Amino acid sequence: MRISFHRTSLISIASTALVGCASTQINYNTLDIASTYDQLITKQVTYNIRKSIESRYGLPAFVKVTAATATTQASVTPTASIPLSTGITNTIQTGATGLLSGGSRATARAAPGLGVSATDQWVQTYTLTPVVDTDQLRRLRALYQYVTRQLTSDAEFESDYPLIETGSSSAGGGAGGTKTTVSASVDGKPVTVTVDTTPQKSNESKTIYVRRQFITDLNGNFKGYGWKEATPDLTFVKPPGCILCDYGNGLSQDDYDSIDYTNEKLYKKLFDEKKKRLTVHKLEKNVALRNDWLCLSGDDVPADAIALPSNGDGTIYVKGRVGDDPQFGLKYFYEFALFTEDASSQGTGSPTSGGQSDGRKTSNVERISVPVAAGTLPAP
Repeated sequence: MRISFHRTSLISIASTALVGCASTQINYNTLDIASTYDQLITKQVTYNIRKSIESRYGLPAFVKVTAATATTQASVTPTASIPLSTGITNTIQTGATGLLSGGSRATARAAPGLGVSATDQWVQTYTLTPVVDTDQLRRLRALYQYVTRQLTSDAEFESDYPLIETGSSSAGGGAGGTKTTVSASVDGKPVTVTVDTTPQKSNESKTIYVRRQFITDLNGNFKGYGWKEATPDLTFVKPPGCILCDYGNGLSQDDYDSIDYTNEKLYKKLFDEKKKRLTVHKLEKNVALRNDWLCLSGDDVPADAIALPSNGDGTIYVKGRVGDDPQFGLKYFYEFALFTEDASSQGTGSPTSGGQSDGRKTSNVERISVPVAAGTLPAP
């Protein structure tokens, strides 16, 4: 008994088709992950815009996708059965008047069987990490307050945004130095080694970075805006991903006039005629960060306004054509979405690596080891 050639051909065709489908499916899943990631970012930005409109001081709900995987599994399991034995049945009949000899013989062979079992399964997985760092949440909240016009001016945003700063002030605003002391006992004598990575003073022109600050009177009431010295991590003040940026601009005469003269240290640095090699750079809001593209309550919604992706909790519109740009609103909405990604990715390092804002800086740590016996290495 042989399995039909047509049946084996069908198995082969089914297997080939399923494998081809698996290859197509994994490609589709990979592209689908990319498009879904875009939707995740834009929808959570839209959600937080609405949340900021409802409550100026609300905390953004923000998650970051740290990994995404697409898994496709396809398998074909053919089964075939060919009986190797026959079934034989012998029957003896007896009558009422005596033994009657007789019988019957039945022979049966089970029919051959053929079956195909196939599975096709695909799984898409995201690994999500919520933003819980307080500095990052403050940066995100300032961004949403600005774009929803809860902050009334660029100066207010620049004064309020938590800048990424280094652990100590140094020329050029780079990372601050550290001083580490290691003590050990060598041949019975104490030995102390100090490693100092503090940048050395140079005769070259020193750059001082300044940022806006709120000025208050003796009673704590707001008076205006001035400038204060900052020690930014240069990684985070370079376009295009910076929020507060160094465009190389110095202070104008109006800026000098607005300096808080109670800040004696900065006043001397900026106005002492002996510091001819001093260069002042002010940190300014990124020019691509704007707040004139969103249609808020009370605004006239233009006829060509574009609806943003939402989670079904209402529709938010952005402007359509402005000037020669037919997608003005979408352009700056997506720029803003990228800025939220930047703000939520900065500030997780140590103070000396430029990972914290000014309010969370801590002093450099001096590590001292315990003396050890001669011939052994000191503990770090």
